[in-house]
Amino acid sequence: MLRKNCRAGIVLALCAIAVAPAAAQSSLVDLQQRHGIQTRDGAFDVAFDAHAMPAVPVTPGSFAMPLAVLTAGEGRERVAGAYAFGILAGPSGRGASVQELAAEVKRRRG
Repeated sequence: MLRKNCRAGIVLALCAIAVAPAAAQSSLVDLQQRHGIQTRDGAFDVAFDAHAMPAVPVTPGSFAMPLAVLTAGEGRERVAGAYAFGILAGPSGRGASVQELAAEVKRRRG
């Protein structure tokens, strides 16, 4: 478990460094598609409102890209990252690990 969390942390760090605002949206769309969630034209809000659920199990590190976009992005990218995180986490955040939820809470508190 510790090894998976370490890998997820490394992926998060690399994504935070590598995410360019222009690429953030397409990266989130790719991430959603890998989990079986179709988002048309990056309309994450529509998928979220439609209660889209991942068809492929969410694995440790799946939240790295949305968290990186939330941390490093601005404006619309951050909104898309928040929707992507919510879609992957599912109702009540059950799909996210305690560490990933803690990272999001920490980010929100500043």
